[in-house]
Amino acid sequence: MAACSGEPSENDLEKMVQSSVRQVNVQMGSLGSKTKAELHGLKKLGCKSDAANAYLCDIEVDATHPLTGRNKTVSRVRTIKGSDGWVATP
Repeated sequence: MAACSGEPSENDLEKMVQSSVRQVNVQMGSLGSKTKAELHGLKKLGCKSDAANAYLCDIEVDATHPLTGRNKTVSRVRTIKGSDGWVATP
């Protein structure tokens, strides 16, 4: 469940990353690759407000990428709430 501050929940962040994984799979498929990226898990480490409706979130992602294999990485992503849910922004 999202905090009162309106920041994205762990589930929101997982949906956002899963959407990116699907995009990678479409791109890899168009290149003829039969291997696929896979999200194994995501852990929200914390978020802080960056601007109105925007948050900087630290996340730990456990994923398999066709080119690099399976690994866990910690990343900071900037997120905003779009009409279809949370999205990552530059």
